[in-house]
Amino acid sequence: MIPDCYWIDEFPTRPQDWIVDGLISPHINILSGQPKVGKSTLATAIALAIINGQPVLGRKVGRSGAIAWMGYDAGWAEELRTRAQHRANNKLLMQRPFDLTQDSLARQFGDKLSSHSCELLIVDHLYGFANEHGFDINNQLDATRAMRGVQVINSEFGVPILLL
Repeated sequence: MIPDCYWIDEFPTRPQDWIVDGLISPHINILSGQPKVGKSTLATAIALAIINGQPVLGRKVGRSGAIAWMGYDAGWAEELRTRAQHRANNKLLMQRPFDLTQDSLARQFGDKLSSHSCELLIVDHLYGFANEHGFDINNQLDATRAMRGVQVINSEFGVPILLL
């Protein structure tokens, strides 16, 4: 059966429960850019805004709560602690990296994020994860394998993802 079609003015829309209005959706989000241009700094500002229920970049936070951060870059933990520790109000869950391509580990992690009421998982950074596992994320098959765990966490546990 072919789904219904609509004229543009009549197309039904579904409201989105934005984490940050018009910026972070409840799905998988990507923040991309050249190395050392401020992706992690911006992600930290977004995380702190969600934790503290404050606007970021002039945009309203839809819901506040804990954030999880998994780093694959050398020195990520120290960098994050320096930027956020005194403003995170003990609501920033730092996760050591693991193999997100394994469904069972992704499900265990998704369950942990749900039990901690995490509003967002930040994976910093996708290239570091890919390199650690020998993936070429510019190759469609490798990219699909690399994304499997985050898809499980988002679709099965409803945890929004921000990939850097």
